[in-house]
Amino acid sequence: MPEDEPERGERANKRIIAVLGELGWIQQGKENVDIPCSSGIHSDRQNDHGVDAYFQYKDPFRELERGVFVESKIRNWESVNRTSLRNFMTQTLGTIECAPESDVFEQRLNFGVPRNHNAGVISVWAPDDYYDEDFVSYVSDVGIHRKERGTYEIAILGNKKLNRLARTSKQFSDLKNEFDHEATKIYFYYPSMLDKPFPDKTESLALESIVSDLIFAKVEKPRTIDGEVTGHEEILVVFHYGDMTVEALEVVFQSLVLYNLLNVNEVRIYHDPDVDRDMQDIDAAKRQFRNNIVPDDEENPNFNFYVLPSVQYDNYADRLIGGNQ
Repeated sequence: MPEDEPERGERANKRIIAVLGELGWIQQGKENVDIPCSSGIHSDRQNDHGVDAYFQYKDPFRELERGVFVESKIRNWESVNRTSLRNFMTQTLGTIECAPESDVFEQRLNFGVPRNHNAGVISVWAPDDYYDEDFVSYVSDVGIHRKERGTYEIAILGNKKLNRLARTSKQFSDLKNEFDHEATKIYFYYPSMLDKPFPDKTESLALESIVSDLIFAKVEKPRTIDGEVTGHEEILVVFHYGDMTVEALEVVFQSLVLYNLLNVNEVRIYHDPDVDRDMQDIDAAKRQFRNNIVPDDEENPNFNFYVLPSVQYDNYADRLIGGNQ
């Protein structure tokens, strides 16, 4: 209903703000800020650019902090299509292109801090129905105008990705509660890669990881004797959102080898409860993984499997909002 749109927009905004905040993103300024369009490349535009929310986080892949423009929508499934997603994308891209040139943006959102503000997140939650294959197809077919200045990264998150975001957030929070010791460190881990020679650890989940099937975190917990800390143990946490076949788990293991992530005491693999496999098939894949994929070597860490919390984005975010009020 049209009269419900303002209420839905406010609810959508509060939800994504709450979940991203749990994942280490820090909101800058207030939500729903209008930025005057002052860019020459938008000479035919009459309206301001509306910013639902603007965040920053410590970027493990770049020297500067990353600034991200966030747009949030709640739409019934019948209203989610190529045209609506193209409009959302065009709107967000226009904001990213134009807003950083505005004094209002610096005064009300960015506060003069040097950042890479070249990214956006669009959350689209369909409360009545959802078909991920169709959503992915719509996103793939979105055609927007040629980027005028540099390269921008915009992630469009539908129900499936938003549920993943909620489950990552909930499990990361559960780890903090499980290892509640002042000497314990828990962080997201970004291994060294070809274009990233040094590993990094941050309390924030990078935009690249939000859309990835593999997310890494680490727990450094103290080893104590008679109450005294004598050292520490490391647990590698793998958020695995891929398939739960032995072939998929072999890819996970080879990734751990490639990124030199096996020098820990334990590896915990958390997998999605919505994976389209029977529990018997999943259990068989785990057994084959232990028996046939992981080398029989005492130096290898223990591998343990867990199911991620079966939370839904909307309910989880609403609980976070309620707890913060």
